[in-house]
Amino acid sequence: MNILIVHGKDIDGNVEDLSKEARELGHNMTLVSAVDLSGRVDGKGSRFYAKSEELDRQDIAFLRGLGRGTCERITKRIGVLSHLELSGVRVINPVDPLLNARNKYLTMCNLAHAGVPIPPTFVTESALQAYRNARVMKKIVYKPIIGSMGYGSLRFEDADLAYNAFQSLEMIGRPMMLQEYLPSASRDVRIFVIGQRVAAAMTRQAPPGGWKSNVSQGGRASPTSPSPELSELAIKATRALGLEYSGVDVAEMTGRGYCVLEVNASPSWQALRRATSVNVPRELLLYALAKR
Repeated sequence: MNILIVHGKDIDGNVEDLSKEARELGHNMTLVSAVDLSGRVDGKGSRFYAKSEELDRQDIAFLRGLGRGTCERITKRIGVLSHLELSGVRVINPVDPLLNARNKYLTMCNLAHAGVPIPPTFVTESALQAYRNARVMKKIVYKPIIGSMGYGSLRFEDADLAYNAFQSLEMIGRPMMLQEYLPSASRDVRIFVIGQRVAAAMTRQAPPGGWKSNVSQGGRASPTSPSPELSELAIKATRALGLEYSGVDVAEMTGRGYCVLEVNASPSWQALRRATSVNVPRELLLYALAKR
């Protein structure tokens, strides 16, 4: 079977893992940056290219990243990937659900609409409106509306201090997404969902004096077996976004039960694999191949 992996600018450890497992299972692998993926459509059908080389017919394409670029360049990449889907290639995760999940605010909207508990979330392009909501929430986290691994997230307990940051963001044309800060979120559970089941899970604990549980930010990971309630919540969140696999981050709101902080549509499995010894990329491949 021909398997394509579309990645961002660089080939990271997750892409290497997926490629290695696919080859060990006896499949043909092609890796291409979204930047270098091109398409052609005419009355004779569809053709796709990795740089200047025409691609053979692909059976499955794993979409691991779009890379950075202008709005126009990202739009081109989305167009070619959607063209792949239209031509009959199974793209995992599908393009539209992945784009929805990359937008953190739209993720929260979809989850809330599906009845999945989330922290109070506000988005704006106005520093003044952000300030007013920060005063109501009191303790907040600013998150880039597109991002991962906790990079760029800021915590504020003083609305006036936050306002200075909001003004700077407004000046450079960056939207502001605010969430109520949950002290309990310094310890959360990352649940890796494949299809309609939980493949693996780990507890993440922020380092001493820190508040970000991301392993990339120094968080400590340990294996865990999520309760049926947690598993059901993660699967429901994945289904609400139309994803075939995801990394769901769940924390506990004091006195209010569990809530979903984020749903990652191209989650890393490096730390999870080390913590649990579950071969996540192979599990993902076996799921995708069984669905063909």
